[in-house]
Amino acid sequence: MALAAQRATDDDIRKLEKCIQDIMAKIEAGDAGSDEDTAFHMGIAYATKNSAQIYLMKSFYDLLFYGIRQNLFYLAEAGNLPVVARQHAEIFECIARRDPERAKKAMADHIQYVIDFCIKQHL
Repeated sequence: MALAAQRATDDDIRKLEKCIQDIMAKIEAGDAGSDEDTAFHMGIAYATKNSAQIYLMKSFYDLLFYGIRQNLFYLAEAGNLPVVARQHAEIFECIARRDPERAKKAMADHIQYVIDFCIKQHL
């Protein structure tokens, strides 16, 4: 995450911004936006310019997509998609502002939120 904030090009920023807009539009239309969510996370990987990170994300793409789709299904049922969308927007803003520490924290907070939600759903 920090690398994305440090290394993202203007083109990367535009692509991530488009992902955020697409996610918001899907949620407003009543869709979870799993394709758009996955594209956002992949876009972050590409923005790092770290070939190992990109390779890993590409290698685990199917698992990433499946996990996001499943999580968004449960988050949507609970009405929590707007929260996740705001978290994505915060991550994007930190990357766009070139703030690696805040970007890292925003992503960690997002991941923890999803983990906590999943744990609560399965207990």
